[in-house]
Amino acid sequence: MEIPNKGGAYTWSNKRCDEDAILENLDKALASLECNFLFPQAIAVIDVAIASDHAPIILLTNGIMNSAKKDFMFESSWFNEEECSQVIKEAWDDIGHGVSRSSFQFKLRRTWVQLTKWNKEKLGRNILTTNDIIGKIKNLQDALLSVEEASKLKELKDDLMKMWAQVRGLKFKVLSYYDSTK
Repeated sequence: MEIPNKGGAYTWSNKRCDEDAILENLDKALASLECNFLFPQAIAVIDVAIASDHAPIILLTNGIMNSAKKDFMFESSWFNEEECSQVIKEAWDDIGHGVSRSSFQFKLRRTWVQLTKWNKEKLGRNILTTNDIIGKIKNLQDALLSVEEASKLKELKDDLMKMWAQVRGLKFKVLSYYDSTK
């Protein structure tokens, strides 16, 4: 039996942005009668296709789509700012009051808050994170697209791939930063 799906108007695209664009619902989630009996609320969620021409299908056996909060993303461009390492050091080293304030989780949260505040105040901008771009891609991908929208979708995917390439390069900067603080 086919499991009902949510999201996404299509599961496959030929990745063209012109009148030759093809958007099809090729991929499906299937279950046996026994499986369907064990998980009657199961749904298949069509997720965001980024690098592939096929959209991934995620099976949720309980039928509930969790709306997870947006994760903090460290922007690689922050390393170009001299103040960044100072913001991190001050936020991390601030002892605060009480034992729990020196815990790893609290330090991480405090550093996240300070970096977000510093980014907005000092740099005067809210940088698009990968989550923002993925959300825009998902909104476009969930509809049948015009030629202009298909072109915008391709542009967003290209931007995301560039951001991911920066993150891969960032790993070496992070390692050398921590080596120099020893």
